Amino acid sequence: MSNTRERVLTAVRSASEAMPTTSFSRNYRTSLEPSDSILELFIDRLLDYRATVIDLRLEVDADKIRTEIEAVLAERDIASVAVPVGLPDGLRPTCVPVVEDRGLTNSELDVTGASLTESAISVALSGTILLDHAGNQGRRALTLIPDTHICLVHIESIVGTLPEAIAKLGPRKVMTWISGPSATSDIELVRVEGVHGPRNLIVLLHALNS
Repeated sequence: MSNTRERVLTAVRSASEAMPTTSFSRNYRTSLEPSDSILELFIDRLLDYRATVIDLRLEVDADKIRTEIEAVLAERDIASVAVPVGLPDGLRPTCVPVVEDRGLTNSELDVTGASLTESAISVALSGTILLDHAGNQGRRALTLIPDTHICLVHIESIVGTLPEAIAKLGPRKVMTWISGPSATSDIELVRVEGVHGPRNLIVLLHALNS
């Protein structure tokens, strides 16, 4: 048995050594054109993904942002919200029960109306929001299980391209990338939302001073 194994491994090594070396272009697009509006492009991509965008880009008051969050909850009849431990108190709604995620079970998250988190960085070109699961963002389950994810995105955290985002966050962090609500299509190309994550993504763009 050992002789057979050695012959197979020798053949694999020989074949690998005989394979031609292939080089790949690394000319990635690392920035947008100066004429591109990063914020407008980001909004356009989010809307194309069927996300809801609330533009508060001039808003620097936490009370007004919280009021907008509460309006979203009331409009969608959301009765409870799960939040990460590090979400600032000033952004937590007061109109519904707020549950801190201190190890909530999947079942507990499943019956929660929405999750409310901040974000790490976003990419305009692809309309992608990146979470690196810092204290103000929480763990993956928090943003994947509830039916609605309300995500706060600071306008200064939006960059043009993915290489810019990775350069800022680093390539070795555990991250969740969000490009619109969860959606997939079956063999007949019928779109189904909410299979692998929340059916509803609501993005609040703001300029709140940290």
